[in-house]
Amino acid sequence: MERLLTPEEVADILRVTRRTVYEWLRTGRLRGLKAGPFWRIRPEDLDRFLAGEQDAPAWRPGGVDHDEDDEPTAEELEESRRAWLEYLAGRDPGRSLDELRRELEASRE
Repeated sequence: MERLLTPEEVADILRVTRRTVYEWLRTGRLRGLKAGPFWRIRPEDLDRFLAGEQDAPAWRPGGVDHDEDDEPTAEELEESRRAWLEYLAGRDPGRSLDELRRELEASRE
């Protein structure tokens, strides 16, 4: 059976707040599975989200209350980008972190 990630684990991997991950789940930016009050994220859904390939909406539960102005800061975004590169480098040991950084920068242009 595949191991699912908790929102807290995703927040740690991306170095963002748990609140940000829950907002992504609530709005459908990040696909997740909801069982009762608990969210879980499949690793491949996290990979798709990080690669910008997320095209199918996630569950959109009612009753979850978040502040509308809870946008990540520039520092959180940069830290998240660095964490993503480190995460990807760990998943693909044949590629260096510098290679992944160059690829990410090239994809932004």
